[in-house]
Amino acid sequence: MPLALLRHKRIGYLLTFSILMVFIGTVLFSLLEGWTFIDSFYFTITTMTTVGFGDLTVTSDVSKLVASLYMILSVPILLIAIEYTVEVMYGDVHGHRRVK
Repeated sequence: MPLALLRHKRIGYLLTFSILMVFIGTVLFSLLEGWTFIDSFYFTITTMTTVGFGDLTVTSDVSKLVASLYMILSVPILLIAIEYTVEVMYGDVHGHRRVK
């Protein structure tokens, strides 16, 4: 079933864009904060998923601005990707329509 989802162009685009956002965030926070790749990746994922454990925090004003903009862009993209994938798999939440 997971590979069948990739037949839907929109899911492919959303998945690609989500992965791109993870890559961009990882690189940006690694450069701005001097974190390792793993720490930057971890911060990026916890930010995108809105978990935010708080063990890593940005410190500079530039990093805070970038993190704020990153949240505004990446969180909705990930949520849209998840929402559309669920619609394709199970139909509309209220059962009114099924995306094809």
